[in-house]
Amino acid sequence: MGTKYRYRNGDVVSGWLLVDALREAVRSKVVLAGSHIQQAGSESWVLASTVPGLIAAEPAVDAAASNGDGNGSRAEQRPGQRSPETIHHLLHRSIRTNVQMCAHDSGHKNPLTGMIVGLTADGFMIEFADPAAIAYFPLTRIRAVTISARFPVNGSPRGGEGLLIDVDSLPDISALATSE
Repeated sequence: MGTKYRYRNGDVVSGWLLVDALREAVRSKVVLAGSHIQQAGSESWVLASTVPGLIAAEPAVDAAASNGDGNGSRAEQRPGQRSPETIHHLLHRSIRTNVQMCAHDSGHKNPLTGMIVGLTADGFMIEFADPAAIAYFPLTRIRAVTISARFPVNGSPRGGEGLLIDVDSLPDISALATSE
């Protein structure tokens, strides 16, 4: 088994990760240059930006992609606006958080509430309490994710922030309860 690492973003500390999982957290922008990294067996934390090869340098804007004002083709980000993140990044930050799941075109009439308990490169697992069941959803089934304005820009939700995941369809969990 390889060396393990963990990262810290503010007050949020991850579990121990192998280097491949740490690199995935960097690719997903969960670990940023200002995040702190700790190697198993060490008591010290170092900035992720100081770990050789962990954080790649930002690519320069190509002059051909510029819109003529030297700022590139990206729209400027307004103060207070969220920086864009991937669905994978958002789900990673929401592990062990209650979320609402609804089927696309259901009008969100009866969303199921569950907790994100696992995440892979291709999907995520939700644990439902009533009835007790765990379901795996490939990321390709996600139609939309809606987050509340109070959802923190960095780190994990602390409670009360809403996350609504709209997927193609939901499993019939009630059928599991009656089959026992």
